Amino acid sequence: MRFFLIGLLTFCVNLAYSQENSDKKEVTNFIACFGQDYNTKYDGAGGYFYKTGLNFGVSAEKTMPFWLQANKFGLVPNENYGLWDWGVKKDFYRGKKFDWSFGVDGVASKARNANVLLRNYFVGVRYGKIRLFVGAKANPILYDGLSSTSGNLIQSANARPYPKISLEIPYTNIPFTKGILQFKGLVSEGVMIDDRYVDKPRVHHKNLYLKAEKGRFAFEVGINHYAQWAGTSPSPRFGKLPNSLGAYRDMFWKIAKFFGGL
Repeated sequence: MRFFLIGLLTFCVNLAYSQENSDKKEVTNFIACFGQDYNTKYDGAGGYFYKTGLNFGVSAEKTMPFWLQANKFGLVPNENYGLWDWGVKKDFYRGKKFDWSFGVDGVASKARNANVLLRNYFVGVRYGKIRLFVGAKANPILYDGLSSTSGNLIQSANARPYPKISLEIPYTNIPFTKGILQFKGLVSEGVMIDDRYVDKPRVHHKNLYLKAEKGRFAFEVGINHYAQWAGTSPSPRFGKLPNSLGAYRDMFWKIAKFFGGL
C-alpha cells in the first residue's frame, strides 16, 4: 500500500485596522499563525495526510474584527485567543475501483474559556463512481469563498457540519453522448445536534445536476431539495414533531408535489 504523508509549511502575520465611531480612534488587531496544512485537493492522488498549526489572535477591542473570526466554521473565538488546530485524513486513491477514506480534524482553543471542538469526523467508502459517507463532513469552499452568499442554502462557513449519511455520485458521462452530457447527484439524511430551538431536527437533502461540456465551454443546471423535519419543539402546541415512515415519505416526495402544482 502506498503511503503519502505530505504537508505544506506556512507562516502568516495579518494586521487589521478598524475605527471607533465616537472619537475616530484607530485600533490595531493582530493575528499570527504557524503550522502545516494539507497539501492536497479533494479526491486527488489519494493517500494519508495530516495538518497541525498554532494560531494566536489579539485585539485592542473586546471582540476580534469580523473577518478574522467569520467564515471559520465556528471554530475561532470572538475574543483574544490561542488555538491549536490539527487533522488527519485518508483520501480515495485515484483509479481504484473499491477504496475507503476517513477524516478527523478539530481545534483546542483558550480564550476566556477553554474549548475543544471537532469539525470533521467521517468515514467513506467508494465503489466505482458511487460514494457513501457517514459522519460530519464539511463541503468544499467554492471559488475561494468569493460569492454573494455564504455557501449553499442550509450550510454556511459559520457553522460546523452536522453528522449525516450521504450517498453520492460525482459527474458521470451519460451513455451515447461522447462525454458532452454528464450528471451528478446525492441523497443525504442528517441530524442537527447543537443547541437550538427545535431539539435534534433531521435534515434531508437531495440534488440532481446536469452538465453539457464541449471544449472550454460548459453549461450546468441542477435542483436541490432541503427539508428540516422531525425533532422536538419546546412549544406545548407542537411537542414531538412527526417522525414516522409516512412523514418521511411525504417529506421526500414533497418536491414532486411542488412541481406537479406548477
